[in-house]
Amino acid sequence: MNVTLAGDEPSGNTIDTVRSEYASRRDRYALVAERYGRGATFVSRAKRVVTYSIIGYTVFDPTVGFILVPLGLGLIPVTLMQSWCIRRWRRAAVRGEYYIAGLRRLDDQWQGHGVRGGRYADASHAYACDLDLFGRGSLFELLCTAKSRSGQDRLAAWLLSPADRQTILKRQQAIRELRECSEFREAIATVPSERRHRASVSIPVLVDADWVFDSARGKVLSSLWIVFLVAALVGAVVFGGGWWIAVAVAVVGEVALYHTVRLRLQALGQSIHGLKRTLSASVSMIRTMRRIHDSTPMLSELQRQASGDSESIRVVRRLLNALVLNEPTVLLMLLQLFPPLQRLHRRQVERLRDTLDAVGRVEALCSLATYAYEHPHDVFPNVEEEGPIFRTEGIGHPLLSESRCVRNDVTFEPPVRLLIISGSNMSGKTTLMRSVGVNVVLALAGAPVRARSMTLSPFVLGTAIRFADSLQEGASHFATVVQRMKQVIDMQQDDRPLLYLFDEILQGTNSQDRRVGAEAVLRRLVEANAFGIVSTHDLSLTEIVNDLDGRAINLHFEDKVIDGQMTFDYQLRPGVVQKSNALDVMRSFGLDV
Repeated sequence: MNVTLAGDEPSGNTIDTVRSEYASRRDRYALVAERYGRGATFVSRAKRVVTYSIIGYTVFDPTVGFILVPLGLGLIPVTLMQSWCIRRWRRAAVRGEYYIAGLRRLDDQWQGHGVRGGRYADASHAYACDLDLFGRGSLFELLCTAKSRSGQDRLAAWLLSPADRQTILKRQQAIRELRECSEFREAIATVPSERRHRASVSIPVLVDADWVFDSARGKVLSSLWIVFLVAALVGAVVFGGGWWIAVAVAVVGEVALYHTVRLRLQALGQSIHGLKRTLSASVSMIRTMRRIHDSTPMLSELQRQASGDSESIRVVRRLLNALVLNEPTVLLMLLQLFPPLQRLHRRQVERLRDTLDAVGRVEALCSLATYAYEHPHDVFPNVEEEGPIFRTEGIGHPLLSESRCVRNDVTFEPPVRLLIISGSNMSGKTTLMRSVGVNVVLALAGAPVRARSMTLSPFVLGTAIRFADSLQEGASHFATVVQRMKQVIDMQQDDRPLLYLFDEILQGTNSQDRRVGAEAVLRRLVEANAFGIVSTHDLSLTEIVNDLDGRAINLHFEDKVIDGQMTFDYQLRPGVVQKSNALDVMRSFGLDV
């Protein structure tokens, strides 16, 4: 399969055509898996018949031993055929699962079925927890089709660290082209599961003999073992005989060393097996990457980086095989005692690290390209160098299905730098802020966004939306709010403006202090040329707009009561909300107020 990447023209797909394609491929691979499964079962039965025949002739009629030779030889092709059928069955099953997962995403049933990325969640990060980037039902779970640890690490890093404009544009170009390469993305995402290794592999641990012999006792024993072994061998050669002394020194020394470093050797063994599987998967991905022709500059660079270091993979795989098949303590001590050998090995491993990183970046790009393919109505934002600017039409939350997603226009028209959103409970204020935040994360990662159009310049993003007090740390709710706001305010940079999202600013204190504190904070941010969206139930805060010389405006959400039921249209409107629904909400839960 040779893949020629497409140009910048849109795919022309709809969600229905993507769903139809996925269902067709799922059914096709199900039939293929069933066919090879039946073949593997038939061959397995034939293998048992041949095996039982050999046993029967051997036990009951050994005089016809000449028949055993062709029967025994017959086991070889039967076994090979069985392995071939099993490999084809596994490949079809894995690819069928790939499209089943895609259909779950299209039908909004993906939550809890993908890679959640919980290990990347950091409560101290500027926006990760507030925007649900990781965990069940998170943005990472929706996006990630990468199976290797390096691919998942790279995708998480892109979501956590906004890129510069040139990098964003290069990623956009690569994602546009990979979006049209369904077979390539399928091949990358479905490297046979037995070759995957999801656990962490620490490359420095695998190549640094000093890590195994880190203790003083281990270093002394390893050095003495080599000295005594060399002395015994020299004595045996010079004086003749005495080879048993060298053998005894070798055995006793290795036993002593093993008991000294056995825990680290066991950890090393687990990592070796894991890295071997990772390298096997990487080799398969590199072969797939070579099928791309006429690719973008970013993909061409990754292809050269991955393909050029195939020799590093072969060298390291040979060493890993030696560590598994031979005595690891001996080989590791040779690496430790012969610095030139260790330096050569470390150079190969550093090149290997670059190769795995390139493979991981391709997986991350394929994850974002798959998202783009499955959401054909989402658009790539225009990223301007001159800023600050943020203008979007029809923005919605990517974690909501398109049928449930209500869209709004959010624009900072000069000289406006602050949007204060008031509104009743459950009317959509927090969801709108999260919609803006998540789409900014996607835009600055190079991905398409849930909007009809978006133009922005690179921002530093900071949020203060979700809070929890801490009994252990002695932090009250209000103290947590203030601490988080201070963290966001300190993110302001000279070369990149701040986009801040504050939900219920300074909640947890009295109205007077809240008004004074909020006005001081917001005035400072506006004068620092930062952009921001602030929500509030405290309508006195909406009066801050009057003191900011046209650099802030009021917007609001509202609800209606129809036949005694509260209804929401989640549409953003100009001005300040005119009524509250707190008492209606309390009554709806059975409270007598």
